[in-house]
Amino acid sequence: MPPKTSTCIVALKDKGNIWIGGDSAATSELQLTERADPKVFIKEDPQGTKWIFGFSGDYRMGQLMQYTLELPEMKKGEKDVMRFLVTQFIPSLGTCLNQYPWEEKKKDAIFTGSFIVGVSGRIFTVYNDYQIEERAGEYTALGCGEQVALGSLYTSEEKSPKDRIRIALEAAAKFNTDVEKPFIILNI
Repeated sequence: MPPKTSTCIVALKDKGNIWIGGDSAATSELQLTERADPKVFIKEDPQGTKWIFGFSGDYRMGQLMQYTLELPEMKKGEKDVMRFLVTQFIPSLGTCLNQYPWEEKKKDAIFTGSFIVGVSGRIFTVYNDYQIEERAGEYTALGCGEQVALGSLYTSEEKSPKDRIRIALEAAAKFNTDVEKPFIILNI
């Protein structure tokens, strides 16, 4: 059985930039592995718009998104980003994940994981039923370290975005055995 992510993914918006950080832990049964392949990455669509991702769940899902997902072209200044994600991005994601299935694909689930995506200055969480969430506020988190990370982000507004994410991930690792260094933090 391949390892699954245990994960803490943290994202925040700051002055038009989007920051996402993630840990490097993967667990399978009782085994904890530090992975070298990241849970966070950046891609560009055909228009040159940068997208930033952080995933939780099967590494296979994240690898398919990173290496085979063809992002739909988002026009500069797209006004209804949520509509674009629902009507353009999600069908592209579905095509990608169904074109390259993996052994653990569940009977009634399209994919087994969730992820955060940042684009056009906004942050969205995509759940394993293709539901898209945009939380009110400037930050979100995902994975088994989510609640600890959110608490940390709430109390660190005076710090830089990179420091806020690092501290949130450190807190999640301190209080959850399934979150592990090193942490990878990217921004667009």
